[in-house]
Amino acid sequence: MGDRLTEVTINGRKLTTGMEVTLPKSAGRRRGRYRFDWADTDKSGNVILNVYGPLRARTTPHYRMAAASSVETVHSKTKE
Repeated sequence: MGDRLTEVTINGRKLTTGMEVTLPKSAGRRRGRYRFDWADTDKSGNVILNVYGPLRARTTPHYRMAAASSVETVHSKTKE
């Protein structure tokens, strides 16, 4: 693992700390909007995101790791 990245490009869109992304459901993770905190790269060069959420679900949000390739949508406007 290298240095923490606060800005990455996903699907041609710039993602910076505080922006939100939509992630699909996977093992141990609910589908929904997550707030991007920071990113890192693994040994093979894949970008791994550290996100917080889900933000609008009826569950307690937690920090989770997600592959950048799993991001469905990068949201340019974030809701409070």
